Amino acid sequence: IRAGSWSIVPEATLFSLLVDDWIIWLPGSDGLFRPGNLRKVWSRGVETSLRLQRSWQRWSMQVQARYQFVRATNTSVYTVDQSALNKQLPYVPQHTLGGGFQVTRGQLRLTYLHQWYAGRYTNASNTTALPAYSTAQFIAGYNHLWKGNAIGLNFRINNCWNTDYQSIAYQPMPGRSWILGVSFGW
Repeated sequence: IRAGSWSIVPEATLFSLLVDDWIIWLPGSDGLFRPGNLRKVWSRGVETSLRLQRSWQRWSMQVQARYQFVRATNTSVYTVDQSALNKQLPYVPQHTLGGGFQVTRGQLRLTYLHQWYAGRYTNASNTTALPAYSTAQFIAGYNHLWKGNAIGLNFRINNCWNTDYQSIAYQPMPGRSWILGVSFGW
């Protein structure tokens, strides 16, 4: 879709899966992940995205937003305990929202990405949960051709805002970190 000098790209996907013998990996009390067999799982939801792009002279800009809703539930269990029926699977967030902004000029690229995850249940009966959290990344890159060879310099800051969060119970994720990389291709 064109709107003046902007290019607009909307996307939407609906999905529904009914799976027998779903294997789920969950951490035990010792922190080690072990497989479990779920009798029948129904996973359904929607994924949407919207991307806006604009170019002028040697500059280009892109703004993107994404949203995902996932409802993944047990529809049949092997045990007599029925408390997991029709409950969200552990560690599967129902809502995920992301966005980003990228500016490019020639071979220079600057990108900011932000991702938000809703709270996730940590057990099959949905009685305990981890809180929602968000993280961000900043990425800068420069690529150059020299005598027919590609040389690249990349810099990345992970968890820009030094967010304190856990994606798995009792396992804190790292704080802010950075990576500097050089690539060479011929």
